[in-house]
Amino acid sequence: MSQEESNQQSVPSTQKSNADEKQEQEALEKYKELYQYSTDILLKEHDRFNRADDKASKYATMFFFLIGAVAYYDKWIFDRLNWSNPCVIVFFYLPLIAAGLLALLLSGNTGATDDFQAG
Repeated sequence: MSQEESNQQSVPSTQKSNADEKQEQEALEKYKELYQYSTDILLKEHDRFNRADDKASKYATMFFFLIGAVAYYDKWIFDRLNWSNPCVIVFFYLPLIAAGLLALLLSGNTGATDDFQAG
């Protein structure tokens, strides 16, 4: 009878270990899926950041190029006109500066936040 008792005890323990293994496999599959999901989200965020960074560098390059062009033409205008009256310089120079800054501001506001709206 001792042999039958040991056989009866081994059968439930085998079933129990199979159930434990099944639960472990289910838990492992669940964590694999969660890991894959979080990795996909991380890669998407990294790509979105790279696109935003590329866009920012393009806008910065355009911004500094336009500042240089405005400064060059402003200097050329003032060198060519040779005004002697300071009031004329102030009244003519302020609208030129305002027009240049307005053009720069409007050129940089062409949808730079498109990547951040979809989130």
